[in-house]
Amino acid sequence: MSAEERQEVEEASAVLRKARAGRGIRELNQANAELKALLNAKTSEADALASRVTELEDELTAARTSLRQMIRDHSRGTLPT
Repeated sequence: MSAEERQEVEEASAVLRKARAGRGIRELNQANAELKALLNAKTSEADALASRVTELEDELTAARTSLRQMIRDHSRGTLPT
């Protein structure tokens, strides 16, 4: 977790602690909304990162396939296509 993420979590936790101390419905609803927004943002970030990982894995697979073909071509003494 990055320093920025830790800060966001600490801020959300502080809001939640304050709301619990006041025990006000408005404060609890506000804290809940902030925590939901943070969760949604982090979920979106995680989804984007997972998508990027998939793209990179596909690129790596293609590069490996290409390299294997080049090695086979070289071993046979043929020119790459």
